[in-house]
Amino acid sequence: MDLSQFTTPEALRALVARMRAHGIADLRLATAQGDLRIALPPEAAAPSPGPAMTALAPTFGLLRLSGEDRGLTLPGPGDRVAQGAILGFIQQGALWLAVRAPCAGRLGTTLVPEGTRLGHGAAVVEVTPE
Repeated sequence: MDLSQFTTPEALRALVARMRAHGIADLRLATAQGDLRIALPPEAAAPSPGPAMTALAPTFGLLRLSGEDRGLTLPGPGDRVAQGAILGFIQQGALWLAVRAPCAGRLGTTLVPEGTRLGHGAAVVEVTPE
């Protein structure tokens, strides 16, 4: 076996790709010409999601979690949401103010039921960052 066939950039990239595909972290080739060793660093684990962030009521009023009467479909528990996405509303008479996602992530369960009278800054729902 000729080691030179494994030392070109293309050959090394292909060899490393095959090692990763088959879960091989350490490869040693010994020939009369010499030895070749390729040791791959362990693959980094996916970062764990940060602590859940809480969407807060922007003002006092009644919590509204349905937007159908306004032509909106709101996300539910387990849905992925973008930062700033509308998660619900706080109703003050005819005025409806949006409760928005504090970060991009996965929506948790609502912390208070529909129709609850909330104060300014009250916790409404948690979003786990992704």
